[in-house]
Amino acid sequence: MGLKKIQNTYFNVFQKDYFNFSGTVSNYVYAVFAIVSIIIWIALGTLTGILRNISVLGWILSTLTIVVFIFLAIPFVALTVRRLHAFRLSGLWALLLLIPLVNLVMVIYLIVVNNTVSTSKKRKKPVKKSAKKS
Repeated sequence: MGLKKIQNTYFNVFQKDYFNFSGTVSNYVYAVFAIVSIIIWIALGTLTGILRNISVLGWILSTLTIVVFIFLAIPFVALTVRRLHAFRLSGLWALLLLIPLVNLVMVIYLIVVNNTVSTSKKRKKPVKKSAKKS
């Protein structure tokens, strides 16, 4: 797993699937986006906490943190909905992201567990055998 592959996967979400709530997504794409986004959120939050007492710089960094949080939250929720679709679950299960600690368990579960359900929504129709006339 190279850094270039991780970078391409992360930025492809912004280029192609920013508001895409339909379809499915692999656990690799979900894991890359979730882990990188969480690292960015923690880094900005820590930096904001350290510099919040400096009046102008703290205010600018706080505003930037809020904007980045909203910018990253939209595709994160979209990918969560698509990952839930891979398990054939409703996207409404993504509302669990609003509950503290439950959201952490949910994200870890969606990263670690491979979906065992086929991602193909088309089911094969049984072939009808024609009755032979005698």
